[in-house]
Amino acid sequence: MKSSHIALICIVMISLFALRRDAGTVSKIEHPSCIHTECTIYSLHQDCWCCNKLIDRYKSVCWREKDTPSAKDLCFAFCPKDLIFLLFLFLFSIRFCHHPSPNSIKKESMELQVRLRQLIIFFFLFLTVLEHASSSRILRIAKPDRHDIAASARWLVSQNIWGVLSTLSIEHDGAPFGNVVSYSDGLPGKGKGIPYFYLTMLDPTTRNALKDSRASFAISESPVGTCKRDPMDPTCSKLTLTGKLLQLDEGSEEEKVAKKALFTKHPEMMDWPEGHEFSVFKLEIMNIFLINWYGGAKSITVDEYLRYKETKVASFL
Repeated sequence: MKSSHIALICIVMISLFALRRDAGTVSKIEHPSCIHTECTIYSLHQDCWCCNKLIDRYKSVCWREKDTPSAKDLCFAFCPKDLIFLLFLFLFSIRFCHHPSPNSIKKESMELQVRLRQLIIFFFLFLTVLEHASSSRILRIAKPDRHDIAASARWLVSQNIWGVLSTLSIEHDGAPFGNVVSYSDGLPGKGKGIPYFYLTMLDPTTRNALKDSRASFAISESPVGTCKRDPMDPTCSKLTLTGKLLQLDEGSEEEKVAKKALFTKHPEMMDWPEGHEFSVFKLEIMNIFLINWYGGAKSITVDEYLRYKETKVASFL
C-alpha cells in the first residue's frame, strides 16, 4: 500500500474519532466548548465560564460565577464546539501519519498529491461553514406539519429570538405602542411557550404595562430563515399572542428560570447596566392568532397551545 494511501486512512480515522460524541460525554481529543478561566486579565481567580475559541479567545462570551450560579450550565448550553480545532487535528494527522521514504516520494504521482491538497482545502471550508452554522443558532427543531396547529405555534415561538411587543401608551392617550424586543420561552429544547422579556424601567413598554397590562406579542417565521417568501405571504407563518404583560416577583423560582432562559438565548443581557433597573416580565396568554397557510387564521385554544410538548429530535445544524 502506498504511503499516501496510509496517510489518507489515518486522516479519516482520526477525524471520525474526533467527531464522535458519546451520550452526555465528549471525546478526550475534542476541543472543549467552554473553559473555566479568569473574567479579565486582572482577575486573580478563575471566576468565569467562557466560550472557548481558538480565534479571538479574549472576545469570547463569558458568564461570571458570582452573578450567575448556573454559569457552567449556561456556557455549555450556549457555546458551540469549536470545530476549527478539527482542522488542526486533520493537518496534524497528515504530519504524524505520513512519513514516506525518499524512494516512495519519487514514485508518488503528482495527481495524487494535488488531490490531497484539494482534500485539505475542502475539509477546511467544510469545518468553517459548519462552525458558522452551529454558532448562528442555539437550537433548531424541524418545522412541523402545518396541519398540526399547536406544534406550528410552539415551534415558531421556540425558534425565534425577537418580536414586536405592543402595549397601550400612557403618553399618547392609550394609542397602541409597538416595540421590538428580545425574548425566550425557555432553555433550548425545554420551552414552555410562554414568552419572557427582560425590560428596563426606562422603556415606555415597561411603564405602559405597569399602568395597563393589556398587551400583544407578534412574531414571524421570516427571521427563522425557513420562509423565503414575503413575510406577509400566508405560507410564511405569523403568530400574535394577546394577553397581560406581567412583572415577575424578584427572586421567585419562576424569575430564576426565566432569567436562565433569557441569558442562554441572549448572553449579552447579563452585562446590561444595573442602573437601568431591568426586570423580568412574562406574557400571560389569553388569545392566539396564527396564520401558517392559506385560508385565514387557524383555530387554537390557549390550553391546546400550552399543553403541547415538543417531541421532535433537535440538532445544532
